[in-house]
Amino acid sequence: MSSSPARRVGDYDESTVAAALASLSGVGPARLRTLVVSLGAHDAWRTVRGELPARDHIAALLHDGDLGRLWRREATLELLERTATALHAGKMQALLINDPEYPSVLRGDHAAPVVLFARGNLAVCATRRVGIIGTRAASAAGRHFARRLGTQLAAAGVAVVSGLARGIDAAAHRGVLELTDTAPTDTSSPGAPIGVVASGLDVVYPREHSALWHDVASRGVLLSESPPGCKPDAFRFPLRNRMLAALSEVLVVVESR
Repeated sequence: MSSSPARRVGDYDESTVAAALASLSGVGPARLRTLVVSLGAHDAWRTVRGELPARDHIAALLHDGDLGRLWRREATLELLERTATALHAGKMQALLINDPEYPSVLRGDHAAPVVLFARGNLAVCATRRVGIIGTRAASAAGRHFARRLGTQLAAAGVAVVSGLARGIDAAAHRGVLELTDTAPTDTSSPGAPIGVVASGLDVVYPREHSALWHDVASRGVLLSESPPGCKPDAFRFPLRNRMLAALSEVLVVVESR
């Protein structure tokens, strides 16, 4: 017999509640940080629901337009359960900024995501890291260079950070994966791919990169500050780019148009 579903917010862990808060309409990184850092995820949820009194800057936030009413309508136990199910089904971790597994290189950024979503091996974020980015409309020469650079960096044990977009990003990660496919087991470990994306980790974009997403998560790690189910809205790409830059010790722009 299956267990009964949880019936109150306290039945869910802090990271799942924070992930559900991140799914509310119009939350965004700054508002999510205000709620979770000021109150903790559970009390933030109860406050949004109207079960706890809102004071000072939290009250002002809830009275910003119709946000308070909108969030109260959206913040349901069904949303919590959908979020928990999506995280489990997608083999995703939701990491609060104070979680020991949260990448320390990101935690030092003043605009670090208060909740980070990951699929794969977070330990690769603690290795040496070089970002490779460039245009989606890359030339054949640009794609070749990015792929070769990805392979060479991986051979030196350096992780390659990129955004999994068409063009240069995809070529760089394919170069890394090409090496990890063929590296003999008796050599030192090759560098791994780190993919930073704008959508939820269960929403592949572009769709033709489904296999690439899978391979990056299998041999490195996929990261996003967007909760499960989030589409790649335009405003999420600058947030993705900021996190990609924060993760990179060196950033290489191969082609830019």
